[in-house]
Amino acid sequence: MERLKANFAVWMAHARRQLDLLLGPTVASIAPPEAKALLDAGQRITFVDVRNPSAWSRGETKLPGAIRIELHRIEAPLQDLPRDVLIVTYCT
Repeated sequence: MERLKANFAVWMAHARRQLDLLLGPTVASIAPPEAKALLDAGQRITFVDVRNPSAWSRGETKLPGAIRIELHRIEAPLQDLPRDVLIVTYCT
């Protein structure tokens, strides 16, 4: 059953990516297990940590390689984010 869920998550991410290419970026919710399944399947993901500075400093979990952009400043650096990968934002 877990393998079926992982395969479905990969298929959904691929479908979302195809829609993004056709219609422009979409916003969808993704749960941590789905993100892990996608990573395990080889999907390239850019994680963007949008926590405020105090939440970030208090946080025990910091994803290696995540880009840190405060939520209220996210519009300016959007053009610098890669367009050819799934972008996942997260906060507390």
